[in-house]
Amino acid sequence: MAVSASLRRRLDWADTDAAGYWHHSTFWTYAEAGEAELMRALGLTELTFGFTPRRSVTAEFERPIYFDDEVTITCEVASVGRTSAVYRITLDVAAGRAATGEMTVVLIGDDGRPRPWPDEARALLTG
Repeated sequence: MAVSASLRRRLDWADTDAAGYWHHSTFWTYAEAGEAELMRALGLTELTFGFTPRRSVTAEFERPIYFDDEVTITCEVASVGRTSAVYRITLDVAAGRAATGEMTVVLIGDDGRPRPWPDEARALLTG
């Protein structure tokens, strides 16, 4: 079973667009909230916050989310490489799946260069 964490949010009015439903950029705000929840749950915030820039991001949108809809955000570790990790993000509302996406992050050191995941972190990320 993959390592994951979930949280719930309501779509704020400020995150809607002129059509009355969520703006696509909200996906990344939610994705990062999910990532933060996962890192907190694993006790890895000191290692990762400020040290895991994005290498790539993708998203697919399946249905709109409307103002005040409750959204379940799930961040799951899809894979862990030597210096990188892929997080799978899902957003669900009462009507079903709203969006899915992936973020590839790279662990860097103080010098800004990629560095290998410490063994303890790798163990936590891989379950």
